[in-house]
Amino acid sequence: MPVSDLQDALLIPARAVLRDRDISFVMIVGEHNLVQRRDVNLRDQQAGWVVIRDGIEETDRVITDGLQRSRVETPADPCVYSTDSKDLPPAFQLSAAQLSAAEQPSKPPSNKPIDGADASNEESR
Repeated sequence: MPVSDLQDALLIPARAVLRDRDISFVMIVGEHNLVQRRDVNLRDQQAGWVVIRDGIEETDRVITDGLQRSRVETPADPCVYSTDSKDLPPAFQLSAAQLSAAEQPSKPPSNKPIDGADASNEESR
């Protein structure tokens, strides 16, 4: 029975998680674009996505494609992909939408000049 929800968990595609006996791990592109192995602790899997409890950081670049060619300490040529919240499982879509709304800066009213700038000077806006 869960006591609380994870507040700051990482969600990655399930295809990126590999298993070696009883240890789950992912391959990441590390410093100098060299492949590294990171052991991870998993929480849940839902609709092709896995919640990572620990083992990687938000800034780590997880390899999702080309895992068959990935070898530790070999160079990689990474392509960075990003995911829209609509690609996430329904249980995570609400949280992602709330997070992106909280991160957007508030817009000043369009009929008032910003910092004393007059409306005729576009560069001062």
